Amino acid sequence: MDLQKKISKHDFGTMPDGRIIEKFTLHNANGMEVDIIPYGGSITGIRVPDRQGVLGDVVLGFDDLATYLRHDAYFGAIVGRFANRIGGGKLVLDAVQYQLPINLPPNHLHGGKLGFGRKVWEAKIPFHSENPCIELHYHSRDMEEGYPGNLEIKTTYSLTDENELEMVTEATTDKKTVINITYHPYFNLTGKPDQLIFNHELEIFATHILETDEGMIPTGKLRHVEQTPFDFRIPKRIGLEIGADDIDLQQGNGYDHCFALDHPDGQFSLAATAYDPVSGRLMELFTDKPGLQLYTANWLNHSWQAKGSDVRYGPRTAFCLEPQLYPDAPNRPEFKSPVLSPGEVYLTRSTFRFGVK
Repeated sequence: MDLQKKISKHDFGTMPDGRIIEKFTLHNANGMEVDIIPYGGSITGIRVPDRQGVLGDVVLGFDDLATYLRHDAYFGAIVGRFANRIGGGKLVLDAVQYQLPINLPPNHLHGGKLGFGRKVWEAKIPFHSENPCIELHYHSRDMEEGYPGNLEIKTTYSLTDENELEMVTEATTDKKTVINITYHPYFNLTGKPDQLIFNHELEIFATHILETDEGMIPTGKLRHVEQTPFDFRIPKRIGLEIGADDIDLQQGNGYDHCFALDHPDGQFSLAATAYDPVSGRLMELFTDKPGLQLYTANWLNHSWQAKGSDVRYGPRTAFCLEPQLYPDAPNRPEFKSPVLSPGEVYLTRSTFRFGVK
């Protein structure tokens, strides 16, 4: 297939200021398709075959831009400037304290009220690429959402003929800042948004999770997963222990926790697998990040209608696997530093690979 034929685009909606948002679709030789919009850099659809070869959309999303403008659940978005929580929204760099927006009281979450998931990125199609891909560029201004430094950021989505969705993000700054990018697709490998994800079998290559306080802010300690609901070192059903009497699990109303991955820092390797035994779909996540947030869509409340359906998205109808640095890393010197200085390049890579068994 000609590379240009592997990328199609259609109008998806209009921003309040009149800008047209297009939906880009990446196609590979196996029939897999990935939909991406520049609003939030959001993945709006991933269609992959089941064990019978029937395509199904395995991510939650919406049919139109207007709904994306209204929702607040980060469906499929690029999340930043700092993913996850920062305690009290406080950030200190070179003895200067910065106050970030408190959008999940009493803490700062996912880059603030208008983080990267609510920005319009500039989309470019680099036809020199071997695989169909799209580049998304964004200029985050100095003090946007309280963060210092003008940040130039680029995320590239590529689709291979091995059914891999590759995501590479790089960034530079003109002033010392912090950065922690993640990707926020909501997965349901059944392809049916009215189905709970309790029977998905999940494996996470992590011996510890981050211990958190009552506000879900890390204490700085790691908690061993043995004999806890967080032990996914051997595949088990996601829903097996969601109702367990565990204080950490109850704080998040389900899974909303950061796992400390076992792989060496910065090594790109397999971090997690998810499998739906009914459809046979298997997803593998590879990343170079030290942390992986598991979120089981605990707070979806039937407010949003599923794309192409009369169904409304409810709690536990999807799960998120968000590769990232550890939450509250700016305030935890024992964690890997999220600081980016002028002259340095932030670079991270993650891949979702799909198959069947």
